[in-house]
Amino acid sequence: MSTLKVNNLQDTSGNNLSRVAATAQNIVTATSSATISSLSSLVDTPATVTITSTLANSKFLISGMVVMEANSSDDHDFALVTRRTIGGSGNTICAGVSSGNRPGVTKNWTIGHSSDAGSTASCNVMPTFLDSPSQTAGTAITYSYSMMATDGSPSWTVYFNRTVNDNDSSGHERFNTYINVLEIAA
Repeated sequence: MSTLKVNNLQDTSGNNLSRVAATAQNIVTATSSATISSLSSLVDTPATVTITSTLANSKFLISGMVVMEANSSDDHDFALVTRRTIGGSGNTICAGVSSGNRPGVTKNWTIGHSSDAGSTASCNVMPTFLDSPSQTAGTAITYSYSMMATDGSPSWTVYFNRTVNDNDSSGHERFNTYINVLEIAA
């Protein structure tokens, strides 16, 4: 049996083959809530993480999951968006283009139940997205997931990582919400 040990792998041009330059992760187990009172207005979820770039013009691979239940009968009236903030200026990324009254979103909320809006939270795995912000090395970038109401007459409270009723029983689970970011060398 042979063992090969190396400190670094390089291609024929001398470039390192390892492409993950940095990682950041935020796992939120605490419960929280937010109020949605108007259509298409963004509300923060607990899924937010800041990564400081180690290289210029690298790419960032974003993935995560948001768990919530609202005191609304229709969870399908919600959508999620992916956000990037650099230097205090935030914008939506990985979303459709808004047109007229139609908001651009990353993902519609996928409901996990049909008639129980008190004890059955639903989770949404966000689509993995490769972002290219064209930043300098040492730039702090905050990635987050926000949500909005897209239909109905919103006057709702959204509960993250718990059910609406939050009874102390096995039918009222507790969850976690998370977001992961990997800096990929370009």
